[in-house]
Amino acid sequence: MLLDGGPFTSDRFKEVVTHLKETLEVRGRDLFHPIRLALAGRAGEGELDRVILLVDEAAALLFAVPVKNVRARILEFCAALE
Repeated sequence: MLLDGGPFTSDRFKEVVTHLKETLEVRGRDLFHPIRLALAGRAGEGELDRVILLVDEAAALLFAVPVKNVRARILEFCAALE
C-alpha cells in the first residue's frame, strides 16, 4: 500500500492523492479540503507538501502530547471515508 513504510514525502502524498482521485472520483476542493483538515486540523491555504514536512517534523519531537505523523492522519482520514 502507498502508506506502508518510509517517511511520507511530497511524492508519496501525490501518489495517495492520485489514488484517492481514481478510487473516489472526487477532485478539487471536495478532495483537498478534507485532506487539509485531516493534516492541519483547519481549513486554509498554502502548499500541502510543506504542511506534510512540518507535521512529520513535529511528530518526531518529544512533546508532552505526541503529534500524530502524516501517515497516521491519512490512515484515519481514509478510514473515515470507508
